[in-house]
Amino acid sequence: MRELGYVEGRNARFVYRFADGYLDSLPALAAELVQLNPRLIVSAPVPANLAARDATNTIPIVMADGADPVGFGLVQSLAHPGGNVTGLTNFAEDMAAKQLDIMRELLPHLARVAVLINTANPSHVPQWRETQSAAARAAIALIPFEVPNPDLLAQAFPVFAQGQAEALLVPPDTTFNTYRKRIADLATAARVCRRYSSIAHLSMTAD
Repeated sequence: MRELGYVEGRNARFVYRFADGYLDSLPALAAELVQLNPRLIVSAPVPANLAARDATNTIPIVMADGADPVGFGLVQSLAHPGGNVTGLTNFAEDMAAKQLDIMRELLPHLARVAVLINTANPSHVPQWRETQSAAARAAIALIPFEVPNPDLLAQAFPVFAQGQAEALLVPPDTTFNTYRKRIADLATAARVCRRYSSIAHLSMTAD
């Protein structure tokens, strides 16, 4: 921004809002930003993009990241977004099969995979569907646990341990990324994934 001539405190002001993993707070945070009447809103990932879109149809919104903006009704098409939303996108739902492929390369005899699912994140619906399809093709049993907010993370790991999970799949998600260290610590403490410590977050840009 400085290279473009925008210097905070002189001719630009940057205001930040973070949900800290609690996605249900995003609509209120987006409304706060709209009340400030900014020239531009930058949002990411999908839950934040949707909250910003619902808060205003006049202030320009730039998605810094987000899956399937057409499917989620954020833009009319990738070539011609229309409306007040534009920006960058990814194809997170297409990564589900690749994540399992990587796990199978690491653990050729993998049979049971624990999966965290953030039910507050709408992008997890297509991701979970693709994960199920990929697991069925690979004859892998999934042990899912729904975590709509980070307060429920600790409840997942006794379930995973009881199911004798051999690996942990954590889909791309802003909440899981925020609490990735806690997830890894919980997996270690519960002795989940003894043959492989855990996959807290694969290095793929997504939600």
